[in-house]
Amino acid sequence: GKKNRLDIFIEQLVDSYTAWGITVKPLIPKFAKQYHHKGVIISDINRNSPLGRAGLKKGDLIYAISNYRANSLADFATLARRIRGNQQIQIYFDRDNGEYVLRITL
Repeated sequence: GKKNRLDIFIEQLVDSYTAWGITVKPLIPKFAKQYHHKGVIISDINRNSPLGRAGLKKGDLIYAISNYRANSLADFATLARRIRGNQQIQIYFDRDNGEYVLRITL
């Protein structure tokens, strides 16, 4: 279907996390019903990064980090900034109607 202006604008709001090897974008309302949660979509991932090697994929929706919800890009950015090197975290994500948790040290 045709994208409306707001969807196009929202999709351009990407945020890159070089250390994590991912770029995330907001979930647009049109696609929200494909997921169980609100969160951010991985729009790009470096396969050799920690998260890429751990198996996260483009299109996965990250909805929480450790015990904190990541409902929006702003939430995700706040959580990502709190993580220091050598910290074990849990990344909760949605993929193909399944909900998963990844434990990883960043």
